[in-house]
Amino acid sequence: MIDYPWNYLLFIFAFLVAYIDKFFFMKDGIILSMDGIFPKKIGNRVEDSKWARILSNISSAAAVIFVIDMFIKFLQQEADKIQQQIGNLQ
Repeated sequence: MIDYPWNYLLFIFAFLVAYIDKFFFMKDGIILSMDGIFPKKIGNRVEDSKWARILSNISSAAAVIFVIDMFIKFLQQEADKIQQQIGNLQ
């Protein structure tokens, strides 16, 4: 999981899913209707959608994975610093 380019895609995915959930699926979110090519706002949600909790859990899980990955990167950097200091002592 360390130093792969898709780690940043995971962060972007979590960010986008969280905002889509907030603006379209949770209470007071926007309800859109398609009139031809362009969407038209027809109102606001009165209550959460059944998908709101699922999307919230997905974005939370992605954010937790990203934080764990950042912590692992931090630990690896600190381990490299310690190995370099030990190498300089010998």
